[in-house]
Amino acid sequence: MPELPVNNQKTPHRKAVMEAATLGFLVLALALGASLIVYRSAASAMALQLHTYIQGIAEFAASNVDGDLHGTFTRPEQKNTPEYAEAIKGLARVRNSFNRVAYTYTLIRRDGQYYFVLDSVPDGDADHDGVNDKSQIMEQYDEKTSDPGLARAFDEKTVTSSQDPTIDKWGTFVSGYAPVYNSNHELVAVAGVDVDIRTYQQQMNGVRMAGLWGVIAAVIAACMMTLGVYRWRIRAIEAEVKLASTMQDLEISLRQAESASLAKSHFIANISHEIRTPINGIIGMAQLLAESRLGKESKHYAEVIQHSADHLLGLINEVLDFSKIESGHITLSQRPFNLRAIAQDAVDLMRSRTDESKVTVECKLDDELPNLLLGDEVKIRQVMLNLLGNAAKFTHQGVITLALHCDQLSPSEAWLRVEVTDTGIGVPKNRQADIFEKFTQGDSSTTRRYGGTGLGLAICKELVHLMNGEIGVISEEGTGATFWFTLRLAIADEQELAEAKAKLRDSWRPGALRVLVVEDNSVNQLVAIQALKKLGFRHVTVVASGEEAVRSVQEDPCDVMLLDLHMPAMDGFTTARAIRALGMHSPEPIIIACTADVEPETTENCIHSGIDGILTKPYKFYDVGKIIKDQWLKAQEDMPLNTTSAA
Repeated sequence: MPELPVNNQKTPHRKAVMEAATLGFLVLALALGASLIVYRSAASAMALQLHTYIQGIAEFAASNVDGDLHGTFTRPEQKNTPEYAEAIKGLARVRNSFNRVAYTYTLIRRDGQYYFVLDSVPDGDADHDGVNDKSQIMEQYDEKTSDPGLARAFDEKTVTSSQDPTIDKWGTFVSGYAPVYNSNHELVAVAGVDVDIRTYQQQMNGVRMAGLWGVIAAVIAACMMTLGVYRWRIRAIEAEVKLASTMQDLEISLRQAESASLAKSHFIANISHEIRTPINGIIGMAQLLAESRLGKESKHYAEVIQHSADHLLGLINEVLDFSKIESGHITLSQRPFNLRAIAQDAVDLMRSRTDESKVTVECKLDDELPNLLLGDEVKIRQVMLNLLGNAAKFTHQGVITLALHCDQLSPSEAWLRVEVTDTGIGVPKNRQADIFEKFTQGDSSTTRRYGGTGLGLAICKELVHLMNGEIGVISEEGTGATFWFTLRLAIADEQELAEAKAKLRDSWRPGALRVLVVEDNSVNQLVAIQALKKLGFRHVTVVASGEEAVRSVQEDPCDVMLLDLHMPAMDGFTTARAIRALGMHSPEPIIIACTADVEPETTENCIHSGIDGILTKPYKFYDVGKIIKDQWLKAQEDMPLNTTSAA
């Protein structure tokens, strides 16, 4: 982990402290709140239980008082009568039945004042203070004047109790009250009981102590949680800082990798241009030499040169194709094409390469194949040629078969399966999953014996996947192999396209077209002139620079221009823009760039410079004629830029 600045090292700890303290405070607040709620709930429940208990005793005491007899006691001297003694027996039983009941009595109210009538306490000085503790009949009870519970018992004729305890020298009491009725159900008095609540207070103290311990436990738990959260957040924040640092390092590495990949692509493009330019001269001159009047031996030498150059070009193309695939610069076109025709062309080309071997190349086409499909003809043809070339490399004798099947057909789409079957050395089962990877062949001895870059099948796989298809192999070692790929393609409108192309083909006259070749390399000038003459173009002019090309079209307009892009002084892009800016000729000339640079940026620059098509060096004579014809026909249809490379 990179060393953080001092300020940044303090920040995680400060942040962790703040987060832990906040969470600890919240936990403490919740714990205290919960403790308070529990305490209040317990206290309320105990108070309710106490008052219910006291009111029950008061009601029981009232039931033991004879209301009719009670109304007869109006004078103090009646306390010594047998009737009074009989009347207090019930209250005495209540007091004796409940340990915590200290006093039982009855009260009446007159003019807002309360007076004792019955008192179950025996005569005498209970606390030895020289005063008789027993209340007298009609003795005023001033202490109860302010008790709202007693007032409610008289006013509402209901069982009540005092809310606040009474504290005196005899203890702490809570009083309960219940109405006493006579036989006519008239309220004649209220029975009162004084209950000693010391036990209740002890219980409440226990609840308070439990609550206090709960608060202490909450504080301790909050502190421990705060410490735990602090430690956890410190680790988490340090992990986040480390992750951020790692992500930054990865981003830097990614940018470096992208920069390296871009540099690699530019290097491949530059070296490709430098190699393709002389190869164009070699292939062109070898083709001219092979078609000239040579002796048998000399003609064989020329053909060897041509085949060697073709092989070298194939290797270069494989590296460049895979480089473009890796960088994501491969794009697909959607144009009508004849699948039967490109399959037959691929087989014919492979036959020309295997004429002198003991290998037969066959083509089998399903009768249900549509005549015209929509797709990328160039990419499909490349996959077929790569698979056929791979089969030819590993087949010394026997048969190579290209078979096209239509697995499923609808009015608008066709599901196709293309198979290349050979009788060659086959592929071991343990290598079949690897052979479609880049730089991979059957084993190391295969590369030494048969050569190649190990990119052909990898390119096939990437191109097929780019077209949303699948590719695979079925093989056993020593019995040959069947490489297959599947595609799902749309069916083109056959009749409309055929009529339009027939009209344009009828108007194609290469001998009538004026062609201007703009090329600074004298060898490539000669190759271009001879190729055009052999293809039937009779009006050909050559200039060596962009400045000469601009002057030439001003003095003598042309129909087609073959323009080299890499020239000193005025390059091909500048030349094309200058010619388009003239706006002197209608229709304007068709400008075809001739270049060994196949980078995507080159295609973009061509489009922006007004160039119609690209002919990739090195090229065969056939390629020159094909792209000129295609671009001329498309110019009549006002169709977009096309890119054609050598086969």
